[in-house]
Amino acid sequence: MRTHRLMAILAIAVLSQACSPEEAGLLTPRKTTGTTSDQLGGEVGNGEPTPAPETSPAPTPSPTPVPVLKSLAIVPSSFNLSSDPMASFDQRAQALALVATMSDQRQVSTTAVWTASPPGRVSVSAAGYVQVVPNAPAGPVTITASSGSITAQAIATITTKPLTVTYVELLPTSLSLYKQAANGTSLPEYPSKAQLTPTVVMSDQSTTSAVTWVVSDPSIATVSLTGLVTALGSGSCVIEARSTQDPLKKATCELTVSAKGAVSVTLE
Repeated sequence: MRTHRLMAILAIAVLSQACSPEEAGLLTPRKTTGTTSDQLGGEVGNGEPTPAPETSPAPTPSPTPVPVLKSLAIVPSSFNLSSDPMASFDQRAQALALVATMSDQRQVSTTAVWTASPPGRVSVSAAGYVQVVPNAPAGPVTITASSGSITAQAIATITTKPLTVTYVELLPTSLSLYKQAANGTSLPEYPSKAQLTPTVVMSDQSTTSAVTWVVSDPSIATVSLTGLVTALGSGSCVIEARSTQDPLKKATCELTVSAKGAVSVTLE
């Protein structure tokens, strides 16, 4: 029994000397404790994966809003037509302008679908040119321009006899405005825009707003088709509203444009 144990010990010693230290370690049982994760944890940190750094998403730029149609206006908004075949061409026809106001407050020209009610009294072209039907009955005709859900209306008054212009009235007769800031803005106490209202009185006492605008000095101010005055530079000028039927009948407004008023400052 002792002989066999001695031979076994000698065999292990011989193998240990013949093998490399790594191979010799395989011959000796190793006592392990704990779980695999504990063993790995002792070798690499605490065994938990290092979280990736959080990054905030890049902000999405706000899209620039696309201007959309806000309103339509027909110029002139009222006018007279004669259905008398002997009337002049100007008394039997009227050119209409359609002004579109966009959501960014710009005024641009546009196209629309034109209709007239009651039908059969006037014809309206795609460009807004109105002609009365010869011998059409007297009375008002509603002209409508439509672009999608946006509409505008004007009234054409048909008479059976030619009408003449009695006089033109323009309100106000004088204006005081202020030059805009360099960026095109103005303060409420220094207005740079104002509205003019023309009235053309006909021989039968009916009225219309069919006028053309003339500014004596376009460097001082401009006037839109609807009579909106915009100040451009300092100075004085005269704005005329001339009847489209009879340009010799007109009314005027005297405009004065000043630089922005002084602002008082109190120092303490």
